[in-house]
Amino acid sequence: MNKLIALEWMKLRKRPLPWAWLIPLVLLAAATVLLTYLGGSAIDDRAGGTAGQGAQMARSMILRGATLPGAIISSMNFVAGFGALALGVIAALSVGNEYGWGTIRLMLTRGTGRINLWVSKIVIMLIFAFATALMAVLVGILSGLLVGTFPSGQAEEWLNGEGLTTILMQLGAGTLALWSFGLLGILAATFFRSPIAGVVATLGYIIVENIFLNPLLALAATQSGLLGGLSHIREYLVGNNTGALLHAANPHSWGTVSLSLVSISGWQALAYLLILCASCIGLSLWRIQTADVTE
Repeated sequence: MNKLIALEWMKLRKRPLPWAWLIPLVLLAAATVLLTYLGGSAIDDRAGGTAGQGAQMARSMILRGATLPGAIISSMNFVAGFGALALGVIAALSVGNEYGWGTIRLMLTRGTGRINLWVSKIVIMLIFAFATALMAVLVGILSGLLVGTFPSGQAEEWLNGEGLTTILMQLGAGTLALWSFGLLGILAATFFRSPIAGVVATLGYIIVENIFLNPLLALAATQSGLLGGLSHIREYLVGNNTGALLHAANPHSWGTVSLSLVSISGWQALAYLLILCASCIGLSLWRIQTADVTE
């Protein structure tokens, strides 16, 4: 098993696609934090009266998300959102290419068990998800240090033990959120036995959830009766649960406070994602164990 994991890690490192996703993701996450800081700094809050108070509140709220410790939250939210696309695509291609290139048959003829091969891919996606989440934390810290300021009252939060706890919670939540989409990619590619079909299915779900389902279900929430009841479907969408988990992993409200139209508790989101991951793993292993890979 260790040799299979090492082999999968080597293949992941040597392929250009992970780097083609990772490098722009780092740059864009840093740019998001820095541009947010520049935008907040450009707000003129020197006016008097109600207008001046509103400008001060807006400036303070924006800068909370661009300076430490809030920059960590901003970076993680960005990476978790766009990194879900990356993990889903990379995982689907990692599995689907085994079918497309015919390497799965070669591996099996050498005595590599199907379950062991797929478990190694699942483990590698977990490691890659952790590395991506860790990168998000580091980008947030470095971007915040580049800005070099703390909002009033937040320096103490960042420097005490609660700060380390929040960082670890963000790291865990980000890893699970990214891994969930990676497992969806593995499941899709395993069932369709095609890299293209796996990528299309994974991206299709992400696009449908964010562009179609969430707006339509939000509209249904304004209605009564059956249509209003349909709005609860939002509580069972993957992206909404990953967002809820990341929100719950920020107990001290670092950064800009975001409001969600979907009421999902942190524990509910955690349970949902763990069940989702277990289901994806179980179905993927069942499929590869029972499928005829000689076709």
